[in-house]
This record gives sequence, C-alpha cells and structure tokens, in this order.
Amino acid sequence: MNKRVFFIDDDAMERRSCVDVLCELFKDTNIEIEALAPFATLGEYSDLIASKLAAALILDEKLNTTGLATYTGAELAAHLRAIGGSLPIVILTNYPPSDFPSQGWAVENIFAKKNVLTDPKSPEAQAFKLRLSRQIITSGKLLADHEQRYHDLLVKSTKNDLNSAESAELIELEADRIAPVAAAERERFFQLDTEIHKLKQLLGGEGLL
Repeated sequence: MNKRVFFIDDDAMERRSCVDVLCELFKDTNIEIEALAPFATLGEYSDLIASKLAAALILDEKLNTTGLATYTGAELAAHLRAIGGSLPIVILTNYPPSDFPSQGWAVENIFAKKNVLTDPKSPEAQAFKLRLSRQIITSGKLLADHEQRYHDLLVKSTKNDLNSAESAELIELEADRIAPVAAAERERFFQLDTEIHKLKQLLGGEGLL
C-alpha cells in the first residue's frame, strides 16, 4: 500500500521543482510525494489529519512569505503535534537551524534544502530518504499497535471490568483517536459561525435570529 507524503510550500514554483526531485528520490519506494499549498489557517489542517491520508509531512519553514499563510513551518508542526500524534514531520529549509523558534522541537528532523534537493543521488539525499522511510514505518507500526490495543481493551470492557490502569489507558487511547476528528469538527463549526455572522451583517445586523 502506497504511503502519501505531502510537501507543503507557499511558493508554487518551489513546490513543483521540489516535488519533482522528491519523486525522483523516492521512485523506487511505496512513498508518493504530493504538493500542497499551505492553508490560510492552522485549523484547516484538521481534516487532513483526521482523514489519515498523510503518512508524513515535509514542510518548508518560511510558509509566510507569499501571503498564503501567516505561520511558519515550525509553528504548523507544533499545531499538528497537538492533533496528529506520531505523524512524521520534517522541515526542508534554506535557513540555518539558528533561525528556528522554540517550536522546532515539534519536527523529527530539519534538513538543508540544498543538501537534499540538489542531487537525489547524493549521500545527504539518500540519508534523508532512509530516515524518512524509517520514520514512516515506525509511525505506521505505532498507530497499528495503538489501534489494536484500543480494540482489545474495548472488547475486554464489554465482557469484564477493566482495572484502573487499563481504564486510564483506554481513555488515553480513545482521546488520541478522536483528537483529529474533534479538531476538524471545531474548525467546521468556527467556519459556519463565521458565515452566519457575515450573513447577519448583510441582512441587517446581529438582532436577527
């Protein structure tokens, strides 16, 4: 089964050129690289995470240079960590690591674009390929293990009483499973509320029901 990895960059030409090189780099694997323009707000990523379409994300750090977004790659990674669990997130950048804010903890790795994308056959590019491939495998196995454990505890709870440790573990596993879905629902509610507010203004004010 192919693994879809999204490359997110706010520059259209950069997206195309980088994805071309990344596709060449991963052509002999089951990893598919797909370009994605950044969403306007962080909340709009909730559906992407909830859908579990992404096996990993590759981010440019400077996502806020063209006006498509107001956040950086590290800030996006920190947001996704809150709703996406173990999804591998790496940053490719032309900027030195010293430029990174405190959110840099949220990514697995930070790589220099020039080292990875200049030549797919270079040692640096091959190291990036190997590391990301391993992270995707590890993340997938962790997710599968969590899903199996959740299923086992859920089935057990219907037949026998769980001890306190098992009950706490079941609650934690369930919270991890529903966090992306809950975040997506909150974003849809926010968007709907915003549209209702706009309609009220157009129709004559907030006094309308």
